[in-house]
Amino acid sequence: MVMRSPTNVDIIIDTYVSLSDLGYNQWSVIILNLHELSRMSKIPYTTVRKYVHLLWSRGYITPRREEKSLELSPRDIEIFERFVELVRSGLTLSTALERLGQSLAPTESYISEELYKLRKENEELRKEIQHLRELVELYLSTIMDISEKLKGLPPPKKTWRERIKEWFRKRRREEK
Repeated sequence: MVMRSPTNVDIIIDTYVSLSDLGYNQWSVIILNLHELSRMSKIPYTTVRKYVHLLWSRGYITPRREEKSLELSPRDIEIFERFVELVRSGLTLSTALERLGQSLAPTESYISEELYKLRKENEELRKEIQHLRELVELYLSTIMDISEKLKGLPPPKKTWRERIKEWFRKRRREEK
């Protein structure tokens, strides 16, 4: 393993790791525009733009567009840094992209970890669904109880207008 001095990108990733203690997870986003990424990596803006678009077009990173900036996840920043290291080591862009693609192939441990997370989330969702079903059943039973109680009540009084109409109808019948 080649030892290297930390770069600005390493500092951001270290900051991200310390933020994870505060509840941020690996899917949290560090918002950077290309100018900030250029300044932090000490690479000219046009080169950063070219590299990001190359990585994006190959599907290695998935930045999200937000007005005039790109939102990069910590993983995107790490991939960008690896690509820059490969290019700085003297590889051509196409060779660096190939090697990066080989190193990004999902490992068995990564797949197992993601599967575990999905199973855990699935179980939490099942519990939530069960809780919601119980809540719906409770509401339905309450509605049924109320409707049964309403059946036992006397019919509502007629309105003032209906009572006057009824009085006039009775008088007509009596007159006939």
